[in-house]
Amino acid sequence: VPQANRASERRVANTARATGCAHWQQADAHCTAMCSWERLGLTCDTGSDDSDSEFAQRHSHAAVCVGSAVWIYGGFHGGALSDQLLELWPRDWSWRRRYAPGPPATVLHTMVSCLDQVILFGGLVQSEASSMATNQLWLLDTTQCAWSLPATQGEPPSARVGHAAAVASSQPDGAALMYVYGGDAP
Repeated sequence: VPQANRASERRVANTARATGCAHWQQADAHCTAMCSWERLGLTCDTGSDDSDSEFAQRHSHAAVCVGSAVWIYGGFHGGALSDQLLELWPRDWSWRRRYAPGPPATVLHTMVSCLDQVILFGGLVQSEASSMATNQLWLLDTTQCAWSLPATQGEPPSARVGHAAAVASSQPDGAALMYVYGGDAP
């Protein structure tokens, strides 16, 4: 893991203090072989007020690894719910904003990976009059950068926010199981 860029870290810390949020652009890595943590020096344009900046403050989003990339979706961004899809490449800490029609702006949702797909479930979405919990399940094919809303069978989980999700290893028939647990139905 590369050493943190101290100047960038100071700019981030100063901006975070000014906005009242201490961790909005902080990233850390844990090395399992050494059981150690290291602060990562991600660079960002902290002087920008552009609400479309990939590096603006963000919280209540979801992130998942697919291969060597980290995919990030949604969250609160610039004081509003976000529908931004971001891809981070840790080998050189480069960011890419990806554009693909898909889920509405979402916060407090979960994402898990299965092969080359990201599965997004639940969260809080904005309707015309207010925010509401959802139980929608979206699939992102990362090779095509395309979202789909698949037809599902059986009784879906209730609409929820702040839950946890995990994928079990593939079953003998090639299927995988996604588990959804807990959360709240505001």
